[in-house]
Amino acid sequence: MPNERIALVIGNADYKHADALETPVRDAIAIADRLERLGFKVTLAENCDISDFAGELSKFSDLIQGADAALLFYSGHALQHEGENYLIPVDARLATPDGLARLTFRLDEILNRMRDKAAVSLIFLDACRDNPFKFEGTDPGPNSKGVILKPTGLSNVSALRDSLIAFAAEPGKTADDGIAGGLSPFTEALCCFIEQPGLAVANMMQNVRRAVRTTTEGRQAPSYTNALDNDFYFLPPGVEPPPPPQPPPSGRPILSQPTSSAGSFLNLAAGIEFVANAGGPLLLGGGSMTIAFLLLLVSQMLDLHSIKLPESGKEVGFMYAPNWCVVYTVLFPFYLVLFAILTERAKNLFINLAERRVIVGPEGETVPEATLFAAWRAALKKVSILLWLMLLIIAFQTSQEWLKTCLWPYTRGTEVVALDWSTAATRIPALSQSMSIAFSGVAYVYMAVALYVYLAILVYAAALCYFLNTVATSTGEFRMIARDGMLGEQLSFIGNVIYWSVILGLGAGFMMRLQAAYLASDHLFVTDLLFNDVWTSLGRPPARAGVSSGNIPSYWTGLVEMIFTALILFACCVYLYLTFENARKYYHDSIGSAPWRKKMEVEYSKENNFQEHSFVRVVFPNYFHFAIIVTGVFASGLFIGIGMVPLATLGYLLLAFLIFPGIAGGRQPGAG
Repeated sequence: MPNERIALVIGNADYKHADALETPVRDAIAIADRLERLGFKVTLAENCDISDFAGELSKFSDLIQGADAALLFYSGHALQHEGENYLIPVDARLATPDGLARLTFRLDEILNRMRDKAAVSLIFLDACRDNPFKFEGTDPGPNSKGVILKPTGLSNVSALRDSLIAFAAEPGKTADDGIAGGLSPFTEALCCFIEQPGLAVANMMQNVRRAVRTTTEGRQAPSYTNALDNDFYFLPPGVEPPPPPQPPPSGRPILSQPTSSAGSFLNLAAGIEFVANAGGPLLLGGGSMTIAFLLLLVSQMLDLHSIKLPESGKEVGFMYAPNWCVVYTVLFPFYLVLFAILTERAKNLFINLAERRVIVGPEGETVPEATLFAAWRAALKKVSILLWLMLLIIAFQTSQEWLKTCLWPYTRGTEVVALDWSTAATRIPALSQSMSIAFSGVAYVYMAVALYVYLAILVYAAALCYFLNTVATSTGEFRMIARDGMLGEQLSFIGNVIYWSVILGLGAGFMMRLQAAYLASDHLFVTDLLFNDVWTSLGRPPARAGVSSGNIPSYWTGLVEMIFTALILFACCVYLYLTFENARKYYHDSIGSAPWRKKMEVEYSKENNFQEHSFVRVVFPNYFHFAIIVTGVFASGLFIGIGMVPLATLGYLLLAFLIFPGIAGGRQPGAG
């Protein structure tokens, strides 16, 4: 497969001075996804105005210098005038042909740049739709999009060497724009055949032509001009095709993933979301649990899993440390499962809210799902700045902790702060100091990664809730209407997933503080410390206090983690509250207007009267139980040694999970 294959993919839909189109952005996302999986370096651009269009073409021209193949895919409005084809930016206002040179981009000029710089040039123009500007004198009717091609329109194109240019329709014909929520017939056919191994591009276009003619019942037939000296293969013979993209349960196309490689390195939040969507709950949870069990296995091989100190009999082995064994084999895997569920629900949330017109434009117009996804990706890009800062802080803090507690006792002869599996070799000659150092280094790297992922997921959850709040505000580019019970169901599910994630996260912070306090105490077993008040009430004398647990870094790390988690939960609840209240207010303020109801396709009824519905009743009917559980887990981490608090919290959690309806997974569908 060629090493340098460059693609520019443009989808223009939201035209300011022409009819908006339904499918171009989805078309562009779908094609970009396939090309990237086929090894192309893809730049995806959506709704380009004149400045953006010129900038993308300029960057594309620089990138394709010396490339084996250069590919341009364009979906949107275009037109043909006096034998020349022009691609139209979303802000072009064309009253007469005089504006073409200033406001549009001539296809032949783009082709000439590609021919001069790349070995092979490929153009796919899904723009053979109706002329949006009527100076051609032809009006083909509604439900079509872009270019009017005269029979002479391809004459200049055919002279280009080492090129293939494909149009969505024959000269003089128009192409369907596709159905709401789908792709255009031309793009859908391209997606079906472009990943077929051993299919030359000219043969692929024959298949595309036949498929589109069948789909449109003969109304549309793509055309192409082939000036390639040799066959070009998107996937050469004998090469295994990439695995097909997994659709969401609804069977709709995957639209939520950014397909452009440009900027993906900096958009750390989008990368984390992509990993969660690609891995899914089973892979994320199972993968983290596998790593944790491998650490347990290696610790057993090194005799670090169970270590009793000879002078006190205290158990400090890796397998008996709650912050390692419990957190990384139980809590963290389930936490990742919840995160995968949250990202999947976020993806379906945008699809459902746009499809049901719960989210509309400022004037009530339908919002394409891809527009929502683009806005969400932009929000994630801003969040990435915080995530990069957090990554640097955690890397520094974890390395300092490992140096202080694990490495320096060996290399500098410093006093051991608290004996555990990483430093027990200083007291037990049978243990290998070098292997203890190496194992502790690996364990601390995993701890740093897990801690970062945990905090990054919390930030992602807060960003999602904040984004929903911005969508629901009256001053933004969207409006949200609480038109039926679906909004409450979606927000309730998201809120419940966040609550359970927070409970697991607070549990992790509690375990970290418990282990630190145990290492600094004179208790022989961690359970003796945890249930100190219970044992004392049963007649056992309390143990003498040991060194200050504040000398152990994880004691304070656990506290900071718990405080951060509680603040994120508070922020998420506030943003969800504002989201629902703004959507409800918009409904309440507008429902009395008959033109508004007709425009928004909203029917008023007493059963659907959101004026009477409160946030607590619709979104968090079980908030009281969540508040008790979260408070109990937080208190357990603050007051180590008061065992009645975690016991009571665990009992109430089990009771709430088994008895109270809706607390496990949100409101039931259809609940109002």
